[in-house]
Amino acid sequence: MMALLLDVLAGLTNDEIREALQESGVFTTGCWYYQLSRAVHGDEVTGSLSRQLGGLEIDLPVRVVAALDHLRDSIGLLSLRDLVPVMQALRVSRPLKMLKR
Repeated sequence: MMALLLDVLAGLTNDEIREALQESGVFTTGCWYYQLSRAVHGDEVTGSLSRQLGGLEIDLPVRVVAALDHLRDSIGLLSLRDLVPVMQALRVSRPLKMLKR
């Protein structure tokens, strides 16, 4: 999902995704927002998101970083107050890893 947020911020979504986003809006979680921001602000290109950002046209990475630094109001940010009870109700066989080191 973080890759989708990266595509949205870079303006690289296909027609089907663009239509769905216009109908339903764009939402992310604080964890995904943080992980994507951390990936694109890092000096090392080690993960798939930072590699994807590095493969964009020259001006797009700068615009994506700026968009992450000032997330536009049209991108909803789910509150953990709402999200945690839903996550807690999920029956998973192993613990969820919220943030990677």
